[in-house]
Amino acid sequence: NAFIAEIESVTGQAIDAAVEKELASAIDEAVAYAVQQGVSEAVAAAAIEAMIIVYALGGSDEDAMEACRSIAGDAC
Repeated sequence: NAFIAEIESVTGQAIDAAVEKELASAIDEAVAYAVQQGVSEAVAAAAIEAMIIVYALGGSDEDAMEACRSIAGDAC
């Protein structure tokens, strides 16, 4: 999963396979929900990836939402 690889790249730490599977499933569900709400899959994926990167770098919820909004606007 590209998201997992990005987290590992940013943090320099490997993610346990069980955690990886659970996280990938949650990301897939979030993207699917966004698509149901009318957001394109590419935009949803990019917004979620931006949020994950913010969190991986130690950012706050507010920082993560700002990153999301910069990509997906009010869909966040």
